[in-house]
Amino acid sequence: MDGGSSASPKAATDGWAIGLNPSGYTGHQRGFVVYSPSTGAQVSRGAIRTTYSKLGYEKGKFGYPVSGEFKSGIAFDNTVYQQYQGGWITWAAPLGAYPISGAIRSRWQAGQGKYGGFNAAQTDEMTGLKGGGAGQRFNGGLIYWSPKTGARGMDGPIGSVWLQDGADKSRLGYPVTEEYATPNGGQAQSFQNGVIVYTNRNVSILSGAIGRKYFAEGG
Repeated sequence: MDGGSSASPKAATDGWAIGLNPSGYTGHQRGFVVYSPSTGAQVSRGAIRTTYSKLGYEKGKFGYPVSGEFKSGIAFDNTVYQQYQGGWITWAAPLGAYPISGAIRSRWQAGQGKYGGFNAAQTDEMTGLKGGGAGQRFNGGLIYWSPKTGARGMDGPIGSVWLQDGADKSRLGYPVTEEYATPNGGQAQSFQNGVIVYTNRNVSILSGAIGRKYFAEGG
């Protein structure tokens, strides 16, 4: 597994260190050991390290790793995780390794959570969306952010319908709530300009005044 082999790095091949004291890293046959006083010594290797390199290593926004690679231990979650000062990098086959940071990272960590929830990132963060927004897709759903709405998660039929309707360019705009239960046993999620309702395996888009009234009356 290129992204998260369980094998430990072998002894240093050259015994060299690079970096500004007291931080630095040493090269090994299977990767690197990266050290700083605040994060300790952490292994950095494989596909996750390749993504880390594209972010500028420790001089980039991710800073130093604060953990080694690990799995959640939850059934069906084969994601390999590594945490950094400025975010996370996840790896899963066949997706590869992608970084998660900022407000999307905060939402990814909260509530539904990273373990058994959104799991591995499927894409890099997509920026420059309508209204200055951003989004990222995960194995377990979507997270989209805008300055006016914050970061919200979506999954299942509701997320799929929103994507089909144009995502950030949808007539509904960005989500303003998480998914919630409706009185009739369904699920719904509210957006800037309407609501998507999922009941009895049917998905309905309620936009404009009808959608706002539905949301105001609590579904």
